[in-house]
Amino acid sequence: MDPLPGTPVLQPKEELIETQFDNRLLYKRLVIDLRQDLVLCMRVIAFWTWLEEVGFENIVPLLIRVNDNTLSLIFHEAVRCLKYIDAPTPPVLTPLYLYEVHLTNFMEGKEIQFSFLYQNRDNALGRINKTVNEVFLRAFDDIIQKSKNIIKAPSSTRQDISAPKESSSNRRV
Repeated sequence: MDPLPGTPVLQPKEELIETQFDNRLLYKRLVIDLRQDLVLCMRVIAFWTWLEEVGFENIVPLLIRVNDNTLSLIFHEAVRCLKYIDAPTPPVLTPLYLYEVHLTNFMEGKEIQFSFLYQNRDNALGRINKTVNEVFLRAFDDIIQKSKNIIKAPSSTRQDISAPKESSSNRRV
């Protein structure tokens, strides 16, 4: 039976997990390893995906290869960008604020202009929300559950979390 017009067609779960492999890897690192907020991480990865769609190429593949400290710094830069585009009026940009996305700019080789982000905020926010709601909530559900289990686990069973981390390229999602 064909879906009703305007109803999104859901990708089969196995296919979704396969097509979202890189995003799942980043999500797992951010949520499980770096213990960042579940929903904020989805929004940040959706923001990076949107940036790739509008011409900032290969952000996600580059982030997969960085160490956890660098990933954490770039994550927080993306959070600042999200706060900027979430604002109903453009925030005043201080020199310090402009400097605060320097790692992302350095990594990408292109400068992310706050004026570009704000001019495209409706498109960005729409795409971010759609990606989170229609893709990431399904694609990341097992990682979300795992993170909730880690939080609930008694401290004696959480011992492995603080153990030295293996290289991000050897991790399985």
